[in-house]
Amino acid sequence: PPNWPDVNSTLACDAFPLVHLLTLESKDPRFVELQKKLQEFDTSSEYEIFSVQAIYNSCLYSKYQWKKDMMISRNIYFNDVYIKTDPTFPNEQMLYHGCKSVDPIEIVSGEFGLDVRMASDQNFWGRGVYFCDNPMYAINGGYVFESSNPVSLRGENHNTKIYQLLVCNVLTGESFSTECHKYGPLRKTTIAPEMNHSIWKRRRSKNSPSQENLFLDLRYDSVCGKTYASPSRALASSSEFLQTSFNTAVYDSSQIYPSFILSLVRRNKK
Repeated sequence: PPNWPDVNSTLACDAFPLVHLLTLESKDPRFVELQKKLQEFDTSSEYEIFSVQAIYNSCLYSKYQWKKDMMISRNIYFNDVYIKTDPTFPNEQMLYHGCKSVDPIEIVSGEFGLDVRMASDQNFWGRGVYFCDNPMYAINGGYVFESSNPVSLRGENHNTKIYQLLVCNVLTGESFSTECHKYGPLRKTTIAPEMNHSIWKRRRSKNSPSQENLFLDLRYDSVCGKTYASPSRALASSSEFLQTSFNTAVYDSSQIYPSFILSLVRRNKK
């Protein structure tokens, strides 16, 4: 992409030739935005950003952009019939993913990224890749990757352990709300639920009333809903509370582009 830096020079990671990483300066607008997001949810200021690494993987980006174009086209045309344009589609969101026991660099270094094939169909909403809008949900729920190589941090009073999250662009598209549909677990699901045909017809039939039956086989692009996580024993503070997050699951890896590796440190209380 034209706005990417020169990935043929200093950004290469020798161990992983497909990926290039760029550590952002604290004044970079992307760093500032992620810092504001953390402060919004981390009301007790327990954590701060140690580093933000921008991820440049042309293979993952090409798949993501192709999927994005396809979703936009589907929203405008179907079988060469003009339908309707939704300016917010494909509902691209910046969300957090906890890698837990897997080093983030291993996930973003290849051609598959967050591979939905590696997910379990016993997850709450089935075999999907899960994201949250609240970074503290991932931290206090124990979903973050804990670096095994702690570093010295500027001589300040910090815990030297580093916690890492992936910050991803996610194409949520037409999302199935578990709250609106009063659904519980969707375990053993490997694809998103089918769309409610009557809703899809009402939405799309104004410009082409004779084409209603074209949409009967469409499925949602994602599943979403509010979930809760109790603080893990490893990361919980003395003031334990239940973390709330609006979570999303997608069932197609090409709907995901991992944009940043977010590394956090926890402040020690004096």
